[in-house]
Amino acid sequence: MIDSKKPAVVTVAVSGIEAAAEAAANIINQAQALGIERLVYLYDHKETQRWFPLYAVTRKRGIVADKPYLIALEKFDGLSVGGAELQDSANSET
Repeated sequence: MIDSKKPAVVTVAVSGIEAAAEAAANIINQAQALGIERLVYLYDHKETQRWFPLYAVTRKRGIVADKPYLIALEKFDGLSVGGAELQDSANSET
């Protein structure tokens, strides 16, 4: 989502979509056990001029709107994302 109709903002936002898509793929890979069905990003044109995960819709936990949690998932490989519940579901698949 781009919260602006200004052409300059939209142009800069669109130029960063590839990096946002890579970050989104990282979140999806990190949180496979949550069953992400939809991941929504918002372009922050007022402060950082970058894309941020806004929320995720998951089969396991419903809507996840904890932005610091989602940002951590996109930035760090191997982050533990669910404690025992996530580990239990990951172990049950093997």
